[in-house]
Amino acid sequence: MPRISEAARQARRTQILDAARACFLERGFHQTSMDDILTRAKLSAGGAYRYFSGKDEIIAAIAHENVSSLTAAIDAMAVPEPPPTLAETIPRLVELADQMADGPGKLALMVWGEAQTDPTIAALIQTEAPRVRAAVQELVRRANPEPVASGKVTVENLGNIIASLVPGYILQRRILGGVDPDTYAATIVALLTPAD
Repeated sequence: MPRISEAARQARRTQILDAARACFLERGFHQTSMDDILTRAKLSAGGAYRYFSGKDEIIAAIAHENVSSLTAAIDAMAVPEPPPTLAETIPRLVELADQMADGPGKLALMVWGEAQTDPTIAALIQTEAPRVRAAVQELVRRANPEPVASGKVTVENLGNIIASLVPGYILQRRILGGVDPDTYAATIVALLTPAD
């Protein structure tokens, strides 16, 4: 039997993950079975189980890819020289959250909800979430905002608060509605800007 190339292996893995994402977005985690994913991916059980042991492993892979994509986008914000100020960074973070809200953001809300009762998913969140916080902390460090420069707060604490604004925005946008990204960002910037 011929060996499958690495490119073909990656393509098959992506096919499974794309099918699972579509199923999860339509039906949620609990209402989606492995059979649903296999049908959507047009694969046999034997074909899929070579790549993933089951649905939990697929959820973990999707969460990992989403976090990797988010952290890469945040890391890219810190690259320019001179580094962007916090007032420039906040609207970009909110815009990123707005772009994510209907795809990865919807899945993220599902994962966060499941983490409340599923120890496996909770462990996944505890592994992945610090990567996002670290990326935001680096943005804050490079922006060197006045509260950090004056020693009033630490980079870690301010970074953690700003990192929480991304899921906070996604939650409001998806569940409550009526949130304007520009107003959301401008309000955060105003709160973080020292009064003259």
